[in-house]
Amino acid sequence: MISMVRRLALGLLASSLLTVLLVVSAPGAAQAFPRLFWLHNVTPYTLQIAKFQNNVPEYSHLEAPRPGTILEPGQMLEFRLDEMRLSASDGPHVDYHFDVLDDNDASFGSFWASMFWGPSYGRSSRGEFTARPSGMTLEFADQDIYIYDKKGEVDISKLSVDRQADFVGNMCDSDRATCLYSETGARKPASSEERDLIAPVENFTCAEIKKDLKMDDKRTLENAWGVEVWAKGGVKGSFEAGIKLKYSGKYVTSSSFEQSTGFEVPPRYRGRWLSTVPAWRYTGDYSIVASDGPGTVWTIKGVTVDTPHPDGFTAQQTRGAPILPSSRAVVEKIDPTTMGSRKFPDCPSHLDAAPAPDTVDIEPESAEPDQVTPGDAEPPATTATTEQPDVGEDDT
Repeated sequence: MISMVRRLALGLLASSLLTVLLVVSAPGAAQAFPRLFWLHNVTPYTLQIAKFQNNVPEYSHLEAPRPGTILEPGQMLEFRLDEMRLSASDGPHVDYHFDVLDDNDASFGSFWASMFWGPSYGRSSRGEFTARPSGMTLEFADQDIYIYDKKGEVDISKLSVDRQADFVGNMCDSDRATCLYSETGARKPASSEERDLIAPVENFTCAEIKKDLKMDDKRTLENAWGVEVWAKGGVKGSFEAGIKLKYSGKYVTSSSFEQSTGFEVPPRYRGRWLSTVPAWRYTGDYSIVASDGPGTVWTIKGVTVDTPHPDGFTAQQTRGAPILPSSRAVVEKIDPTTMGSRKFPDCPSHLDAAPAPDTVDIEPESAEPDQVTPGDAEPPATTATTEQPDVGEDDT
């Protein structure tokens, strides 16, 4: 009987020790709740961490964001407060101070947020504005922290193009907002924005470099935000839908234009090749309607959108000079102050005595389009068009 009691007691003791050992050594035993927090910036302004404080010194290796961290308009920032510990008696507790930055990156508001975790109460957050921007609100939902813009219609037309692009891209290519483009005026024939076709050719030799170039310049539906970058659907789709509401028929969303030119790059100069293509230019207003929050509609007025026109425009259509694909070669002197440790080679003295002009534009010859008489339904096609892969709805 005694030996049976001893065996039973020893069995219970071994079982208890094993249970304790498993509880202490089990990986993640102190992390029943994931120590993650998210800050959602549902405003068109930038947030920046100004101060950070760790209130539990034992958690000295937190990989939490630090002062200087930027949260762009419409973005979400993750705060990970995990650190392997054997003790589950307490948890991390951090405080943050955020600045709300205007279009010049100057603070016009601020708020603090506290994030903490513990085995008995889970995870939670709290905070408030220290300098409240007009109409903005803060909402704390345990691990999710939201900063919302004011209620109603907010015109952000005067914000910089870069800040608009960040906000529109982050909001419209997600489930945070519904985005709409509405036409406010008649479309007009135009030349697209000029852009580089090649990387600059820098001449660090003592001889002139001659170039004969030929390539396709592919253009797509675009504007100052670089809409073609956002292929996820929100931005480009809203522009196309807005244009279709006003026009019917065929229009081109992407086309290639064959361009060719030749130019010479003198020693100590760089050469660039710039191109424009004919395009229909649409003008309208863009609206970003928030999915959550107090009910905010952001508007950007006077947004222009270009769609490439492979056939170009005649003088009759533009009531002025015809618009065709065109390119120009430019050479410009290399600034020695931008070269760092690199040096120009020693060249014959005449290169220093009589350098080439600072900038030279070389206009390639282009054929005039055939003239059309009133009543012609379509402008004639030009030999510059090499590709017309993507067709949508319009009345071109």
